[in-house]
Amino acid sequence: MSNLTDVTVLVDRSGSMCSIKDAMEEALNGLVEDQKKDEDKVNLTVYQFDECGWGDEASSQILDTVLDTTSIHEITQKLEIEPRGSTPLLDAMGMSITRTGERLAAMPENERPNRVLFVVITDGGENSSSEYKRPQVIEMVKHQEEQYNWTFVYLGTNQDGIAEGMNLGVGAGFSGSYSGTHTSIASGMRCTVNRLVKSTKKSSDAEYCERATTFCLSDEERDNLMK
Repeated sequence: MSNLTDVTVLVDRSGSMCSIKDAMEEALNGLVEDQKKDEDKVNLTVYQFDECGWGDEASSQILDTVLDTTSIHEITQKLEIEPRGSTPLLDAMGMSITRTGERLAAMPENERPNRVLFVVITDGGENSSSEYKRPQVIEMVKHQEEQYNWTFVYLGTNQDGIAEGMNLGVGAGFSGSYSGTHTSIASGMRCTVNRLVKSTKKSSDAEYCERATTFCLSDEERDNLMK
């Protein structure tokens, strides 16, 4: 394995995201700029998800690639999301976890990342999945954590983010709520995710193994996410 941190961000693009679109884009692009300040190797992948259509057509549209896997220092495009449909959260998590796992498995072993961070951001709960059930997604999260040492983060608004994250298999320390204001997203979320990426990539093996108690969201971060 190489000294590389692989970050996947899965962002809700359902229609209700329209009111916070600008703030979410500001947070995503700010995260890129923050990470460019370090020399550490980070690959970033960004997906947006919703359901817009019916049957096979709907399934094919759930995941949309905003940014294909790219070294953080080579990103030049502005990241944009396009709110429109409903919230197939279980399908989106199942598909993106599978896609990320297949991508990493296809890499030569000596080039695979030694740290993997998977961040889910949504403004609402599951309401339209058809391919994945909750127990499947929970098992997938558990498998990737236990077998491949991934770290999962869940951030949600219009819900109890900690409870919902735990209902998806994400630990309470890495699950949280944000208020949906411009400040909570463009500043609070940006700073929180940036810190989690930094903590992940700069940790020793021992620190990374203890991340459930050392990297988890702080009280200050939770407060900032709710401003």
